[in-house]
Amino acid sequence: MYRHLTLLRLAELIVHNSDSKALDELHNERRVFYYHSKKPLLLVEFVDKLRQSKPAWRWCNGDEVILEKAYDLTISKFASLPKEEEKEHGRKLQGPDCRCYYEALLVHAAKRLDAKSCSRNEDADRQVAQLLQKLVVRHFQLSCRECCRKGKGLQTRYLWHIKGQAMEVLVPIDIKGQQRGKWLAENIRDVDPMRPGERRRVQVIIDDITRKRTILFLENIEKDKNQTVLPYLPVSTKKEMTIKRLADVIADEKSENIELQRDAIRRLGKKKLRRLIREIFDSLGRGNYEAVKM
Repeated sequence: MYRHLTLLRLAELIVHNSDSKALDELHNERRVFYYHSKKPLLLVEFVDKLRQSKPAWRWCNGDEVILEKAYDLTISKFASLPKEEEKEHGRKLQGPDCRCYYEALLVHAAKRLDAKSCSRNEDADRQVAQLLQKLVVRHFQLSCRECCRKGKGLQTRYLWHIKGQAMEVLVPIDIKGQQRGKWLAENIRDVDPMRPGERRRVQVIIDDITRKRTILFLENIEKDKNQTVLPYLPVSTKKEMTIKRLADVIADEKSENIELQRDAIRRLGKKKLRRLIREIFDSLGRGNYEAVKM
């Protein structure tokens, strides 16, 4: 039955009926994605190609752990349906709900599908497949951004009350309390919470501002010997910190987030990682540090 249905019909069954068989058909049987070749791919194969691409490496700041998490999140966005007990009791799905993303596909298809081609299943399927591929690419990029924010711990959730409405956004972690609303108002103009896609537009602006902030990388310390360079840390931490304590602060921060580091670093353990970072700073201070690839 399902193998004869169009992509659009499969999406409708997923969105309106939470049809797991329609979802299985789309994921396991429909090779409608293309990545720099004529070979058609399944959705999971296409996202894997995205994961291995140079743009993905940039989007995830060259962090393999974040890249893997972005891959998993993207697959979850297009493959996760609420469990039966969650649907029966109206519980919120832990993680993405794929119906939201296929509903977006239906909305785009209704706006952009050529009326004449809709009468021919093959042409309609090709157009829907192209829309779905663009949607997957877009959400893979958004997954990279979200995983970067969570991985680096540079942002925190904030409920922005504006024009009688509430909008949840992620703001830089060093902006506290009432300063957050003021900071948002100063940096983001012409905000209308009722405008479609407004929360996403606002978040993109916040992300762009956040990315422009200075982040300290160990390999860049030697280049800045003649100036004081502080890492991206909360303002309260910076005020308490002196250059003499810089090594301790970075050592503590990196060791407490050791699960976000690459495998070679994680194998060191927290104590050895702290000691290694302090030794690097000591060597830099004496001017005899030589980088060694681990």
